[in-house]
Amino acid sequence: MTLTSRHCPAIICAALCLLLAAPLHAQDRPKVELTPDQIRINNQAVTLLKEDPPRAKEAIKLVQAALLMGQKADLLVLTLGRAYHMDGQCELASAQFDKVMTSPQVAGLPQAFVSVRLDKYRQEMRESCPGQLVISCSAPDIMLSMDSKKIPCNETLSLPAGTYALDAQRASTGAKISVEAKVSGMEITELKIDLGEPVTPSTDSDTAADTTPPDVTPPDDERGGVTPPQETLLSRFSADISLPLGVCVVELYVPDRAPEASLTDLNVCAGIALNIEERYALSESFSIGGRLGYRGLLGVAAGDFNTINYAEIFQNHIDLSLKVWPTRALAIDLMARLQVGSDVDYGTAAEEEDGEGRFSEEAALFLAPGLFLDLHELNPTLPRLTLGGRWMPSFWTADFDQGLYPAGFSLQAEAELASLLLSLSYTTWQSSGEDDAFGPQGDQSVTYDHAHEQILLGVGYRFSRAH
Repeated sequence: MTLTSRHCPAIICAALCLLLAAPLHAQDRPKVELTPDQIRINNQAVTLLKEDPPRAKEAIKLVQAALLMGQKADLLVLTLGRAYHMDGQCELASAQFDKVMTSPQVAGLPQAFVSVRLDKYRQEMRESCPGQLVISCSAPDIMLSMDSKKIPCNETLSLPAGTYALDAQRASTGAKISVEAKVSGMEITELKIDLGEPVTPSTDSDTAADTTPPDVTPPDDERGGVTPPQETLLSRFSADISLPLGVCVVELYVPDRAPEASLTDLNVCAGIALNIEERYALSESFSIGGRLGYRGLLGVAAGDFNTINYAEIFQNHIDLSLKVWPTRALAIDLMARLQVGSDVDYGTAAEEEDGEGRFSEEAALFLAPGLFLDLHELNPTLPRLTLGGRWMPSFWTADFDQGLYPAGFSLQAEAELASLLLSLSYTTWQSSGEDDAFGPQGDQSVTYDHAHEQILLGVGYRFSRAH
């Protein structure tokens, strides 16, 4: 409200109509005169607050200056509280409004003029300022959500004023309820969600009469660590990328020229591996899922053994797995692998100097069932360490031959530390081929066997999200 230094009669007459609404104790407060400067500054502040948008910060500074010039009257305190509110400082505004009815009155200004506006401004704060919502739940396994977002029980939430829809569900019983909570600014709203009391174990008379103290496990084990809680459900999605590095050994054996025709090629192998896995829990212990993976390796010859030198080997494979977890710790992995490989064989040193060599391709289909054990599920104090192995029979086809080879297998170890993934694997399998490079004069095709071995160490990153 804008005032003049002589308090125009129209304002006084209008305010007298509200005089009966003033509290009785208000007449006991002292009455003071505002200086002309205080009246002028208050009017300037009110004008600033009426602009669009309001210039609340400037109004705050003006009223604070006016309070220092003379009497700290209720009208100035009311205007300051209004300015704080319009600046979004609701706590400071509320503190000023609390002082209004204990501050001196402006002489000649009816008390109802201030009290009516005070009630109006407080109502606007309840509609626009944040409030607090406290939700208590009758059982610890009740899950709450608001607008599809999870919210905690038994905690104080600060929310803008308004009406909110909440959904509650109890995990142990499946009971559901939807309620509405109305939050008022600057107020605390309490809401209780009751979906039944927590389940407590029953005791019979014999148990009640037993005075033997129970065997209580302390929170800290003997090594001083705290046993972390296990997940209630093992439903999760994970994806990882890693960089394997190691050695790839191929031994060539020519039966027609045994035993001297055993040739070994050693390569340093490196590449990239990608995997995604989905796991869905059907109960607290039984889960099903699947995995899709890719790995590519490039090998470079590490030496020349018996005049045979594989200068380059490239190999990649695609894995598709069906996985079953009959218990939390044990996984059965039924995997199919399509593997394609190629190499450049320069043969003798003279052929390598001439730039001559042979390029060959091989492909195999592995059916590789495996078992894997997660030691973390057996003992939660351990990091997530998985050990396992596969039997890897394969159907192999090369440039000149094909066949079924049942002797392949793989051993694997994998550790997960936060998001860091460390893996170590040993894999071996067999194949065969036909070439004239091993004939007596180099012009007679003979059959030879391959024995493959790989030892790879991988370092990577794993992303995992429960659902």
